[in-house]
Amino acid sequence: MKRYSYREALFVFCGLLLWFGRVSLERLASGDEGFYLYAASLITQGKTPYIDFFYPQAPLLPYIYAFAFHIGGESWESGRLFASIFPAISGAMIYLLLIPSVRRMGALLGVLFFATSVFIFPWLPTAQTYGPSITFLLISLFFVTREKFSLRSIFSCGLFLGLTVDVRIFFIGLLPFFLGYLWIRSEHSFEKFKRFAFFFLLGLGLALLPHLFFFLLDPQAYWFNNLGYHLTRSGRTVGESLEHKFQVAQVLSGLRPSQKFGGYQFSLFFWGWGLVGIVSLVTRKAPSFSFFLALGLLVLHFLPEPTYVQYFSTVFPFFLLAVFESLQSVFREKSVAALSLGAFIFLLSLSHFSIDVIRYTQTGKGVLGIPSEKLAEERKLSFLRTVSRELNAALPSGAQVAPLWPGYLIGTHLVASPGFENHFTFRAGGQLGEEARGKFHVLRLDEVLSMIQKGQLSYVLGWKRDFRGPLIRELNKNGYKVMHEWGAVQLRGQSSEVLSEK
Repeated sequence: MKRYSYREALFVFCGLLLWFGRVSLERLASGDEGFYLYAASLITQGKTPYIDFFYPQAPLLPYIYAFAFHIGGESWESGRLFASIFPAISGAMIYLLLIPSVRRMGALLGVLFFATSVFIFPWLPTAQTYGPSITFLLISLFFVTREKFSLRSIFSCGLFLGLTVDVRIFFIGLLPFFLGYLWIRSEHSFEKFKRFAFFFLLGLGLALLPHLFFFLLDPQAYWFNNLGYHLTRSGRTVGESLEHKFQVAQVLSGLRPSQKFGGYQFSLFFWGWGLVGIVSLVTRKAPSFSFFLALGLLVLHFLPEPTYVQYFSTVFPFFLLAVFESLQSVFREKSVAALSLGAFIFLLSLSHFSIDVIRYTQTGKGVLGIPSEKLAEERKLSFLRTVSRELNAALPSGAQVAPLWPGYLIGTHLVASPGFENHFTFRAGGQLGEEARGKFHVLRLDEVLSMIQKGQLSYVLGWKRDFRGPLIRELNKNGYKVMHEWGAVQLRGQSSEVLSEK
């Protein structure tokens, strides 16, 4: 890799940071971000995931955003701006990975496809697992495939794969792919492979020490949060699960229309990736390692139940890399024709781009977790900032609130009532006994209804549409009045006094 390539990658990073930074401030809040950022807030208060609150993911992510809060203050904006760093780094890594095979203009074209994909720009600049996991995995790929191969780069490859697993545990399923590639790079020399594997596993093991730490703190809590909850969270039968996964596969391949995931880029690179595999079989020439990572990721993302289409945002960069790397000879021998065709396809793929930008930043049409355009206004960061500011003005510092979505408490001096730190608490606690619910910090609906009857919840906060069924009946029956309203968001308390708007 020539030195000037790194300078160019820095410019790519800066350009992408401007783009993703802007998107991060405009993108409507995603539901899961609420519990990720609130987990980070709890960590800044000295709490420990799994031990002090329910956190159903690997342990690294909330510490990343706790660091963001430390340097930028606790707010949605600081979390989002920090999140935008990851896709910018990922884009720069894609540039570096493509430069050796398709040269400068081809690499830039690949970056443009990456930055404008509906699987990338609405998801990676959010405070979720997608951005960091892709970044760490791309860095790991960079170290293991670089031309100047050394034990230091092998160690770094293992280290960054471990960081990927620290963000989301199921990425450990990629371990056989990396070991297989190290065997190839060792030229089938067992002695050389043992040396490579040692340094790779050393880096991996070092990065995975947080898992060991939390496991030793409480093996049961670690198991439930990382695996146990995920094995029981779906109520679908096997047949229903398979049917749903088939529908997801149809959406990904472009064979089933989806308002949530429009455009053609993913299906374009999905079929391109498949064609690369067919050509490789026919010519008996192995594809790039990116091809096999894409295969591994594709399989892994179908394992969780339920499977969601947005999970596959982590697969898209590797589809893209595999397709571009397979066109190495075309870009080198017929660069003008290849770039012209690539630019034409890119422009065609932008036909849905402006619609997607508007959907994810303004209307919320078809966006997961936003049922109507009216409610989209209440997932804008400006609205959430208003809610947090007025909550601070309305309630005493340290007051306990039962939020039906913890995202409302970001940037406040309020505390979530025990068990309400995560909006999946009812789903997690539904099949657990009382002792297990207490140990894992989750709740069951009947338990919450009992708390309301006993007056143990001072305040309840959430969307009006979430106050329904037995919950709203018990709140009304026990004198929980609407104390404050922000659009469709209500704060209810037992006080009959309605707080004046600040």
